[in-house]
Amino acid sequence: MSQSHTNRPTFAKGKSRVPRWTVGDVIDFEEAEQKTLSSQDAESVLREDGKTLSRTFAEQGFSEVPRAALCHAWLSLARSRDSQLFGSGIDRVFSVLRSTSWVMGIVLGCLAVPAYLAYKGEKPINVMVVFFGLIVLPWVITGGSLYFSVWLRGGSSKGSVGAGIAFLVSRLSPEWRASWSDLRRILREHGKRIASISSGLFFGFTQQVACGFGIGALLSILFHVTVFDLAFGWESTLSIGAEFMCFFANVISAPWAWLWAASVPSLEQVRESRFSYLAGMEAASVNATRSWWPFIVGSLMFYVVIPRFLLVVYASWKTSRRLSTLDFTRTQDSALIRRLSGPLFQTEEPSQTGFLGESAEVQLPSFPIDG
Repeated sequence: MSQSHTNRPTFAKGKSRVPRWTVGDVIDFEEAEQKTLSSQDAESVLREDGKTLSRTFAEQGFSEVPRAALCHAWLSLARSRDSQLFGSGIDRVFSVLRSTSWVMGIVLGCLAVPAYLAYKGEKPINVMVVFFGLIVLPWVITGGSLYFSVWLRGGSSKGSVGAGIAFLVSRLSPEWRASWSDLRRILREHGKRIASISSGLFFGFTQQVACGFGIGALLSILFHVTVFDLAFGWESTLSIGAEFMCFFANVISAPWAWLWAASVPSLEQVRESRFSYLAGMEAASVNATRSWWPFIVGSLMFYVVIPRFLLVVYASWKTSRRLSTLDFTRTQDSALIRRLSGPLFQTEEPSQTGFLGESAEVQLPSFPIDG
């Protein structure tokens, strides 16, 4: 489970340049913080780190450095001497997931549409089955993913968040597959802090897949109506008239009807596109059976692709905001910063009796809490 860090530590020296944290940074920071504070040579190691950081932030003053910037700079030092920190690998896994989730969704959308558009000329394609399968059902799945992302932030799930990420990383990262138990143990310990972050990441991934699904379905439908002569219609066992179906189509198409009037079937087209086995299959109007595919395309665009894309943007923004507002005021964080700042008392000469003398100066470290 080892990973070498050959790059030299880099720091954001400007006060306004607060470093951008990642999930891997958070995991590495907590692991390094726990190891360092519990080690026997913690005082000497942190004292040397404090001297290095003081020189790094000499231009603006060590005490004026925001806690987020100071902790991130110390993390670079910790990574340079601990090759077993694997946060950068976790970030690579999430980067791969962000790319593959789009591809996965597009492929699923392209594969799902042919099943709904299977047409052998015996009867029209039921437009309501296509609507519920490609528009309504994905929103039900989205509701489930939203519930699960909220559950991840709850107290009952915090112990399993790290284990879930460990399983994912071990499957996608070959160098850690053999060290599954160690990886699972370390991430389980830090699942509590990354629970809220991972919930946003999970919801973002699901929405990327859903948005890709909508794009793939949209492209597949356009391909099918271009190269095949498809006939759409509707049927129902219930006493539903053409007037109700026309009203339903007008309500659903309200967001884009002003822009694409031809995408809304007229009452006459709705009436002529209805088919029934009991009444016997009759030759339907070609104009009526072709009037439904623009309605399906508009529904996919305005109820699947566009809202899912907005949810992807929101999830990305929410995750970035949670990472940028990390709270470094916990007990162990304060202990780390206090030791990095050096001794609280300084004398001209060391005292053998414990009496500091009249020349002793009290140095109280001061760090912004809201950094």
